[in-house]
Amino acid sequence: MSVWDEIKLPAGAELSFKTIPVQGIRLWSWAKDIHGNIGIAIECPSEFFDVSQFANTKEFKIEINRSSSNPILTILCANNNVDEQLQKFCLDLVEQTSRISNDFEFRLALKNRINAWCELFRLGSKKLKHHEILGLAAELTFLDTWIYKMSENIEDWVGPLNAQQDFISTKNNLACEVKATSWDPVSVSISSIEQLSFKGKLMLIVYPTKLSDKDENLSYNLVKIIEKLKQKLNQESYLSLLNKLIIAGYDEEECKDIYFQISSPLIYEIKDNFPRITNDSVHKNIIDCNYKLLLKDLETYKSFI
Repeated sequence: MSVWDEIKLPAGAELSFKTIPVQGIRLWSWAKDIHGNIGIAIECPSEFFDVSQFANTKEFKIEINRSSSNPILTILCANNNVDEQLQKFCLDLVEQTSRISNDFEFRLALKNRINAWCELFRLGSKKLKHHEILGLAAELTFLDTWIYKMSENIEDWVGPLNAQQDFISTKNNLACEVKATSWDPVSVSISSIEQLSFKGKLMLIVYPTKLSDKDENLSYNLVKIIEKLKQKLNQESYLSLLNKLIIAGYDEEECKDIYFQISSPLIYEIKDNFPRITNDSVHKNIIDCNYKLLLKDLETYKSFI
């Protein structure tokens, strides 16, 4: 039984609501419209939101309803088969934004959060496999280096957005592709022609990883890594991180019991003579490929950050 089952279809009105008990200055409610679409609603001043800034998806209808005394932003979903995920989405919106008192920051945070969830619904929710958890752990480990050692921006972590590389700094014409490999890596897998192709400085960052038991020395899970980042990031950057994690498919409950170890990375600079396959080096009719690089002969390309 979902929270929306307790809400009757509206009689003589377009919407029915049930207040969500939450500390904060804003009034949130579970919502159901006359057609049975379910979701969440929040009271807001007139013209508080520009709904054109929200992602346009077939899953969600996002609009300002002005039929009551105060305008209400509603986010409704027509697919009743995703009750559990939809409830998680709604509670996440409340949890991550309810304590933001500044109106501008609240609008920005809510818009970005909704758009991240819309992207996840568009791509389809999936449970991360173990190798995907290790890959995400490697990217998050490097994210700390990217921000605090290389002085780059968290917004340049674009791996969850299916960019050609995982980190792309436009201002410095720099890209970094991050890989998680076996604990004693012999090779690394390259999954596309574009992955090692960049018009600028390109680095390949290889993290040896392995699954481990919770009680093993230097064992981590994604929850621990994210918590360490949270302690260092400001609120805006942390919300940006959470948005990227949504798109990446991260679910704390599903990932909290998966422990692993990550070793220091092997770092390579991709120079002109680096062994790789790119669009410039293959026939135009070859549009995609994946291959493995042997690491033993790449010593001359090793670098530092």
